[in-house]
Amino acid sequence: MTVGSLHDCSHLFRAVNERIVQLAAPLVDEDDLWLVCECPNVGCMRMLRMTCSELQALLDEERIYASVPGHERGGPQKVVDRTKEYVLVSFPVDVTPLEPAA
Repeated sequence: MTVGSLHDCSHLFRAVNERIVQLAAPLVDEDDLWLVCECPNVGCMRMLRMTCSELQALLDEERIYASVPGHERGGPQKVVDRTKEYVLVSFPVDVTPLEPAA
């Protein structure tokens, strides 16, 4: 898998998480958001827990994604932060996700 395709998988999972938040926001407690792991493994279906404020800070960072601990990879990804619930990883600036076909 190329660096670009790894980033595309994480970008796809980010879009899923943004939609989860849109649909669930009125129904969830601020401290209890369950989101899809944004690791680059297209078959991953693990969930991670994050607060709304943690998620908002993450969404403000275009190239940083949240993964379940242990799902971070070496190579182009760099670990930015670790918590008990998730690991934040970044992709190089020169990697851009594919835009969906119109």
